[in-house]
Amino acid sequence: MLFSILNPKGLPKSDTLHIKEEFDNLGVSTLLGTNAHNFFTNDADTIKYRLDIFDDMVNIAPLQTVFIDLNEKLREYSYYKSMRAADDTAGLFKKLSDIKFFTDFIDLMYVSTKDIRKDLKADGLIKLVDLVISEAESDEYKQLKESFSKVDNDLLSVKSVTIGVNLDSNLNPKEAGLLKINSEVFKSGNPIDKFLRMDFKDSEFNCLAPITQFSMSKDKAEATNLNTAVNNSMAFVMRESLKKCDLLIKTFLNEKMHAFLDLADEFYFISKGTDLLIRIKNKGIPLCKPFTTTNDRFFISNLYSTALMDVKPVEEIIANDAVFDDNGQIFILTGPNSGGKTVFIRALGVAQSLYQCGLLIPAESASIPLMSKICTHFAMSNATAAHSIGRLEEECEHIAEIMEYITPDTLVLMDEAFSSTSAKDGAELAESCINKLQIKGCKCVFSTHIHELSERVDSINEANPKLPKLDKLAAETVSGNRTYKIRRGYSDGTSDAKTIAQKYGLI
Repeated sequence: MLFSILNPKGLPKSDTLHIKEEFDNLGVSTLLGTNAHNFFTNDADTIKYRLDIFDDMVNIAPLQTVFIDLNEKLREYSYYKSMRAADDTAGLFKKLSDIKFFTDFIDLMYVSTKDIRKDLKADGLIKLVDLVISEAESDEYKQLKESFSKVDNDLLSVKSVTIGVNLDSNLNPKEAGLLKINSEVFKSGNPIDKFLRMDFKDSEFNCLAPITQFSMSKDKAEATNLNTAVNNSMAFVMRESLKKCDLLIKTFLNEKMHAFLDLADEFYFISKGTDLLIRIKNKGIPLCKPFTTTNDRFFISNLYSTALMDVKPVEEIIANDAVFDDNGQIFILTGPNSGGKTVFIRALGVAQSLYQCGLLIPAESASIPLMSKICTHFAMSNATAAHSIGRLEEECEHIAEIMEYITPDTLVLMDEAFSSTSAKDGAELAESCINKLQIKGCKCVFSTHIHELSERVDSINEANPKLPKLDKLAAETVSGNRTYKIRRGYSDGTSDAKTIAQKYGLI
């Protein structure tokens, strides 16, 4: 690779398998793509470097357009390139199309970015644009384009082919061949034909029946077979034109085209991240660049949930603060069902994930330490528990696995742990679990329906004065109504069971 847009120090080192699982649990993989975990880093300089990139991406509209276009081109090209058979005798023809793609890629980016070079502040984007400008204005590139333009016109302007197939007496293909190479895209589009076939699709490509469903969403093997057969025939017809390009291709392709293809994952991640940030911004939700704290302090002011932004108007989304300090590194979060506890926990996990991928976060301001890991545990339903071991055993097994991962620089998010057993047993298990978390020295929000646990915070702190302190959080209710505000130092020791029962006239 010529360079990395997102990794100035090389690829980040992290437990990618574990991070992928947590990104899936939190919904980050949906927001940023299935490979987002590969961009998780705990290097402060890399995060700052990326924050500048996404700040430019959000605020410079032409950048957004060019990255969307280039990302689509790279993904489409990578897909069709992967369909080439290893024994493809039309390899030279394919490599020529590689060069055509590369020159189109450079020309598009050069025209789109040279005029906004002066507006860029992010080093990563400046390096990318300077590389493209340097390439596009180099004598080597100009010579490449000049040589490329001398290739026979029929080779460069192929838009469709006409294929003939003869059948035997059993209607099986007997012989097939390439009849004609066309400079125009095939268009049937005859209204009478459409009427007779009862096919009224808004498309100019119509046939009695497809030979293969040649699209990125269909069977790749079937498309590969057709792709190889057609291009082998085209290569045979155009062999003289292709020979003229052989030297040009061999001396250029590996060095240039492959280097830019290596950036495809980064283009995709930047495009997905930018799309997310613009959607957040367009909803009227603030975006901020978090500061990286070098001590143990953690503060986010007015954090919004990305999960709610597509289902509620922004004025109905309640923003909450998230703070870890000397008076609380582990929080017991209580409150009524559907009171906002899970939403708060997920929002906190998403914010930490976005930050450590180098993205702005949906909040007014933030000062956040680097975490080597994020560990989550969400309440298990009856449907997810394995019948052979029972819900509680499965839950304990999962929490034990989490404990193996936890270090002092881990953010632990636990939602309704030990909800599958009695309140008495659940309280004992939860308190033991919290004590282990204190010993680990991590940061944690422990959501629970066991209100008695919150009432024991002071006693637990007194019993373990040398361990990180516990504190209370609660999803606030006012006159029995949920406010979805998470209050610190506050315990909601009431259950909403009576409120729900009264609503349905049961009491």
